[in-house]
Amino acid sequence: MKLRYGVEMKQPVDKLPGFIAQIIKATGELVNVTDRDGTLAIVQTSEEANKLALFYEKKGMLESTFSLFQLNPNSTLYGSFSDYGFISRSDVPYLFVETTIPFTITDGDETQIRMAKMQMEEDFLAIEPSVSNIYYVDHHKKELLEGYARAYGIKVTFLCE
Repeated sequence: MKLRYGVEMKQPVDKLPGFIAQIIKATGELVNVTDRDGTLAIVQTSEEANKLALFYEKKGMLESTFSLFQLNPNSTLYGSFSDYGFISRSDVPYLFVETTIPFTITDGDETQIRMAKMQMEEDFLAIEPSVSNIYYVDHHKKELLEGYARAYGIKVTFLCE
């Protein structure tokens, strides 16, 4: 799980194609764009995001900014993933920080963990493989997951709050 930042550009109206090319070129000179999805430029730091947002704003082209979780490309994505994120041009999955919460299962009996995961699975948006898998769910499901953890006698640790 890596934290990234997205800056979305408005589609220019009544501009020549050369204008868009100039904006894209200037964007690349101003910041290090690590990925894209349509009009969304993805950068590594909040400083770069702020710099790019200011540039787009001065041009009257700033749509919005987002904080993003960048997932490993071999993550398992569930059915409602696309309601909370997207897959970029580079085939990298991203989830919006504003609407999701990552957690790990940090303690408990293996059988109880397995049963709890079966119960939780309907709420998963994605699972990112690591030493201790990172699970992503809608941030409104936090209390529900805490209830599952209590019921199954396991411990979950939320990675962002």
